[in-house]
Amino acid sequence: MCHVAAQYGQTAFIYHVALRWDGDVDEPDVDGRTPLHWAAYKGYADTIRLLLVMDARWSLPDREVDRLSIRDRKHYEQLAAPACILGLC
Repeated sequence: MCHVAAQYGQTAFIYHVALRWDGDVDEPDVDGRTPLHWAAYKGYADTIRLLLVMDARWSLPDREVDRLSIRDRKHYEQLAAPACILGLC
């Protein structure tokens, strides 16, 4: 449930679910994406901060991007973005 909320930047909802109903902030969706993956992908800084404060594991793999961690994926996206702007991807 938290991964859906993270897709839409619903930080308060994640906080409420995690504290009130002991929601798992590392629960992946069917593609292996965790709430932290989604928040990072969508650029929701407040959601990322909350998930990290709640001890979300940043090193969990994402099945869709060759099992890269969030740190590696961010590095990959930084390298890929300029290439795409130049039409190289």
